[in-house]
Amino acid sequence: MARLGVNRKDKNRDSLLLERKPLVDECNGCERVDGDKCEVYLYPEKKWEKGKCCLATHIKTEESKKQKFVNPIKKSKRARK
Repeated sequence: MARLGVNRKDKNRDSLLLERKPLVDECNGCERVDGDKCEVYLYPEKKWEKGKCCLATHIKTEESKKQKFVNPIKKSKRARK
């Protein structure tokens, strides 16, 4: 129970925001940025070390459309119907 208008969640969130490290250049343009800190990760530079951040909202990935393998026997049976 919160007393005197102090919300426990807000207090914990504020303390976590103080512990967060500053953003890296790759984070510019992301929707998950709160001021100069990331809302999701404490250490944003660690997410970018091995490639791109998996939660970056400003990066669009192009998915290649593969042709799904269709068994020729089943294909011919479907065509007859």
